[in-house]
Amino acid sequence: RHAWKGNPDVEARGLRVGGNLLLSPADGENRSAIGRGASIAGVLRMPSGSCAQLVFSGQNFTSGATVQPRIDLERSVFRRFELLYPLPESIDLSNVRVDRWDIAGEGLENDPHIELLGRTVPFRTGAYAEVERALREQGNTDLADQVYVSMRRAATGEKLKRLRTETNAMGGSLRSTVLRLSRLRRFLSCITDASNDFFIGYGTKPYRLIAIVIFLTIPSLLVFSNPRNVVASMEVVDANASIQFADPLNVHPHQVGYKWSAWDASIMTVRYHVPIVGNALSPRFEPTREPVTLPGWMYVSWSPLPAVPGHFWASAMTWTNWLLWTLLLIVVARNIRVRMAGGG
Repeated sequence: RHAWKGNPDVEARGLRVGGNLLLSPADGENRSAIGRGASIAGVLRMPSGSCAQLVFSGQNFTSGATVQPRIDLERSVFRRFELLYPLPESIDLSNVRVDRWDIAGEGLENDPHIELLGRTVPFRTGAYAEVERALREQGNTDLADQVYVSMRRAATGEKLKRLRTETNAMGGSLRSTVLRLSRLRRFLSCITDASNDFFIGYGTKPYRLIAIVIFLTIPSLLVFSNPRNVVASMEVVDANASIQFADPLNVHPHQVGYKWSAWDASIMTVRYHVPIVGNALSPRFEPTREPVTLPGWMYVSWSPLPAVPGHFWASAMTWTNWLLWTLLLIVVARNIRVRMAGGG
C-alpha cells in the first residue's frame, strides 16, 4: 500500500497493479491500523491503469477546488471498483471497464451509483452504459433501469445547457439562420426526450403506456354505449331498402330494427383503439357526424365532450392509439433486446 501525502498531483498513467490498490481501507480492513489512507491535494491521474480492486473515497482528496476531475480513470480496467463515503466531488470515468461496482451510499438522497455518475466530468454516456451493463450482469435490473433513465435525463440536460450557452453572433447571416434551425431541431429533440421520459420512462416503464391505453377506452365506451352516437353503414341501409329513411346518412340502430348492446359498444371501441385488429372487424355501424352525447343512464345535465362529432372522436382515438401502440412495441422490443444481450 502506498500513502501519497502532500503532493499536489499524482501521476500514475498506465499503472498496472496485479493485486489491490487501496487508497482507503477496504471493507473489513483494520482501519485504525491503516488510517485514512492516501491524501492527495491535487488530482490523481491514472488513465489506462488496471488492478484487481480499487478502493478510495472522497476523503483521499483534501479540500480545494480544481478545474479538472479530482480523479482521472479514463480507459482503466478494474475487476472491482469500491468507492467509500463520501464520494469525490468529480471523477472521469470515460471508457472505464469494471466488472463489479460497490459504492457506499450513506447520507445520499439518490442511489450512490447515480450520484457518482452525476459527478462525472466530462459527461459521457459510456460511463452510464458501463455501470448499467455491470448491474444487469449482477441481476440488478431495476437499478440498471434507473441508471439508464438518469443517463437519458443527463443527456437531455446537456443539450439544454448547450442551447443556453450558444449565441448568435452573426446577425442575420446565413450561418445565423443555420444555427437557429440547428438550435430549433435540438430544442424539439429535448421536448421529444421529455415526452419519452414522461410516457414510457425511456422504455423502462411500459405500464405507464398500458395505463394510458386503458384509460382512453373509458370515454370511448361511454360514447359508443349510446346508440344515438352510432349510425348504420350504407351496407346496412341498402339491406333495408324497403324502409324510407329521412336521412340515409344518419340512421341509428333502432331504425333498422337492431338492438344496440354493450357488446356492440365494446366492438366499436376495439375498432378504434386496437390497430390492425380493429380493421378486421366488420364496420356495420359507424360513428355519427353529429356531436356525441352521453348515455341516458348517466343522468348528467352536461356533456364532457361538447360539440365533438362522433367521427372526429373516433379518428382522434385511432391516431392516438396508433402512436401509443407503436411506442409500446418499441418498449417491448427494447426489453427483449436487453434480455437477449444478457441483461436479465
